[in-house]
Amino acid sequence: PYLLSISNAAFIQNDYKIKKSYLNNIADNHKAEFQLVNFRNSEATHPLINEWGNKESKGLIKNVLSTYDPNIKLLLLNLTFCDAKWQKVIDKSEVKN
Repeated sequence: PYLLSISNAAFIQNDYKIKKSYLNNIADNHKAEFQLVNFRNSEATHPLINEWGNKESKGLIKNVLSTYDPNIKLLLLNLTFCDAKWQKVIDKSEVKN
């Protein structure tokens, strides 16, 4: 038994113009949630992004972003959550950053 969950989100600068066809493509093909935000107001937007990650990871990821550029217009996030018994333990030295 295992649990596999994939979540996608698009945070969009509230005054940025994006073609509706692009938004429809993201929604249809990636099942992304959309939220209009003001990236220039990081005190409001930063916690909102991290709350999304915390909720979607079932509390395992508290901080999706530590910081971001306030000039961002579109932020696409993907979170893949897997809870399973692994057949092999992966040593951290084998993982490339």
